[in-house]
Amino acid sequence: MDPISESIVAMEAVIDSDDIALPAVVESQIAMDAVSTSQTAMDAVSDSQTAMDAVSDSQTAMDAVSDSQTAMDAVSDSQTAMDAVSDSQTAMDAVSASAVAMEAVAASTIAMDAAIASEDIALPTIVETETAMNEVSLSDLALDSLWESDVAWGMIRDLSMAVGKFAVGRAGLSGYDYADIDDVASSQTAMDAVSTSETAMDAVSTSDTAMDAVSTSETAMDAVSASTLAMDAIWDSQLAWDTVAAVSMAVGKFVAARAGLEGSNYADIDAVASDQTAMDSVAGSQTAMDAVAASIMPRSAVFDSDYAVSSLWAASPGARTILEEGGSPTLPHTYDDSRSGSSGTHLRIEDGSDISLPGNATSALEIEVVDSDDPYRRGLTLELDLSNATTLEFEMRADSVPDSRIDHGVEVDGSTLFSNSGNSSWTNRSVDVSEYSGTHDVLFFTDTDSWTGGDWMTYFSNINLI
Repeated sequence: MDPISESIVAMEAVIDSDDIALPAVVESQIAMDAVSTSQTAMDAVSDSQTAMDAVSDSQTAMDAVSDSQTAMDAVSDSQTAMDAVSDSQTAMDAVSASAVAMEAVAASTIAMDAAIASEDIALPTIVETETAMNEVSLSDLALDSLWESDVAWGMIRDLSMAVGKFAVGRAGLSGYDYADIDDVASSQTAMDAVSTSETAMDAVSTSDTAMDAVSTSETAMDAVSASTLAMDAIWDSQLAWDTVAAVSMAVGKFVAARAGLEGSNYADIDAVASDQTAMDSVAGSQTAMDAVAASIMPRSAVFDSDYAVSSLWAASPGARTILEEGGSPTLPHTYDDSRSGSSGTHLRIEDGSDISLPGNATSALEIEVVDSDDPYRRGLTLELDLSNATTLEFEMRADSVPDSRIDHGVEVDGSTLFSNSGNSSWTNRSVDVSEYSGTHDVLFFTDTDSWTGGDWMTYFSNINLI
């Protein structure tokens, strides 16, 4: 077979004999060993649709081709050959299981384009095969090609093995060293590299599978919290942030780091909320407070802190960010009413410019009613976890209230827990919330009842859970 495989004339004759010679060659181990190691033979075979159809459908032929550097170099650089290989499950099983074959495929634009275009055979076979993804992780060309394909990335991001090897590849590491994304998330070496790589974090932050692993690994979150790049990537991805925000350990380290602290020094968000130094830092940091305001768990934790009044409400931006960004509606907000051109309810922040604030508070919720319509109850709703609280405490003030029918107070899930009518200076109020567990809508309101045509202001500050 060696003389034939080294002769272009002979190889063309074999290929032309597609009913006798060619089938015999592709099913012969001896013949295919000779063909696959011959540059002359493989050039002829890879350029022939007839030959490649026969080779790609033969287990014997593909075993020989996939183990030969010469053969795979020829195949991976031939559009004809790669089209045939990519459309054959037999061929792709052999190629994806061979490091030699996948090294050639991963280094070739022609090969990667053909594989990605074969969405039912080649692409899923590569993504689901460990050897294939190991070689992909070593090739920037392959990683870029897969990332740029929505279909390819959609397959990779949902598979623990694939996304793990992809992520470390993006970070300049070898997929051979990590079995899956859980292995990556538990490795300080891997996470130090991933968390400081923009391309790796772009991948991790857009994968549910990856973020589930990262957000539940203390090692991973310590690395993330030490990297501004990683935290920015998570913050900019709704998927990633939602995942982190739902895990006490993860969001605690994230919030602490956003405040300029060492995330590794805090076990979870409760540890942050129970530490006065941490609370002072968090309350004084806009980026930290943005994170706190954006999620129920940290929002509830800081209100439940022993330092809620002394740190959260006394600092700037502090609780103001929660009032502005963490409730419904987002402040400032105006409800327009039809009674007159000026009629409406205005929800905004009072920062002490117009009235004095209670204690050391730096902000308050202001509800201003102008030329009131009837009837309505309006205010700011904060979604809070009341599981660890027995008492909701707050300070309330009402100015220029024109009628005793007008109420101000707090309701939980539509049930009024406290209401008061008339004017009042800043007064500490508290309500029993011990019967509530889990997440609830807490509304701080003013209620017009049946009164129309009046103007007044209601204020709430120093909200905290005990």
